[in-house]
Amino acid sequence: ITTGLVSFVINIPGLLVVNDSKLISYTLETIKVSSLNSIGTLADMPVSFSEILWAVYFTGVSVLILINGIAWFKIKAIICKGNKTTLFGHEVIVNDSIDDSFSFMNSIVVPGNNVSAFEVQHEKVHVLDKHAIDLFFAELVCTVLWFVPFIRQYKKAIVLNHEFIADSVSGANLLRD
Repeated sequence: ITTGLVSFVINIPGLLVVNDSKLISYTLETIKVSSLNSIGTLADMPVSFSEILWAVYFTGVSVLILINGIAWFKIKAIICKGNKTTLFGHEVIVNDSIDDSFSFMNSIVVPGNNVSAFEVQHEKVHVLDKHAIDLFFAELVCTVLWFVPFIRQYKKAIVLNHEFIADSVSGANLLRD
């Protein structure tokens, strides 16, 4: 059944006709005639190269969506397990289970030991400039275009640019204060 569904979805430019227990699929590439056997599955259906490519593509996208979803839930768990407090005039979440500080949407999360004013100000710049939204869209593009060899390099460049921006603004703010 899934083979028939995948074939139907993949052959969007084609025409599908069902007649008296016969499934006839006309596509631009091939003409396929498959008979339905007694348990209702498709038998003797040839698989084209484009169908294999689409299956590989959607498998890659599905795996990356799963990985990103798991990462998102882990970040939310770290934020929920932390304690809200105020450091250097900013509301932050302190969590002893992490080693490095980070920001996610409107939350600044810092480790429980040795947090500097620069670190908190740096993460505050990320929150104010909404860098998490940029990274979300960059990750979305990386998920959709996972097969493009250099797409991850663009995301790394965006992350590096965000770090330069946060460093320069937070450094200037600390010097001014």
